[in-house]
Amino acid sequence: MKNLIFLFLASILLLACNDKSAPQDTETNKFYADYVAIYAAYDSVGNEGTLKSLNSYLEEFPDRYEAYIFKAYILGKMGDTSEAYKFFDIAREMDSLAIASYEYQAAFMLYDTTQNEATAALIEQGLSINDSSGLLWNHHAWLYLLEGNYENGLSDVSKGVQVQPKTKDLYRTGFLLSTLLQEDSSKTFYAERISKLGIGQPDSLEQMLNNSGAYEVLKSLF
Repeated sequence: MKNLIFLFLASILLLACNDKSAPQDTETNKFYADYVAIYAAYDSVGNEGTLKSLNSYLEEFPDRYEAYIFKAYILGKMGDTSEAYKFFDIAREMDSLAIASYEYQAAFMLYDTTQNEATAALIEQGLSINDSSGLLWNHHAWLYLLEGNYENGLSDVSKGVQVQPKTKDLYRTGFLLSTLLQEDSSKTFYAERISKLGIGQPDSLEQMLNNSGAYEVLKSLF
């Protein structure tokens, strides 16, 4: 899920070019530069250090919904999902079109199979805003996969690939669903794609699926 933050940075850069009200320094928008610095330090300072930096950042820039999504992501990674969901809600209150908030939260919610209905509702709400989100189609396919509805899951993967072929996760999910459906042609296609994209080893994924089940594969991928 961390790769989604790259999308935040791209969107923030566009905002930096167009947001007249954003605080500025002499070279670029300070809110953007400070946010990039927090992201760049994430691997070295970890979740707690990043959370501290984000709290300071939000004190200075309380209107940046992207930072609330990042904060929610960190809280989710730390296991505090109930608190994370509050900040995803805050981000959506600030910008109802904040599709990344749906993508991130749905990914965390997939872990809790007791709330599949709520997860499906959130995904469908996000898709009603932006039906070209490959990640949301992928999450929806995973719901079907975990429920054993493999045909509908593979259909969702196909829809996701059609609207957002650059979403790499879709090809792994398609491989798993094709394997479970024993559809050799689809399995070969998705296996070739994930090998070409360098996002996994088909044999290893299939072995984990057979030995540990779909849920354990899910936990290893997100």
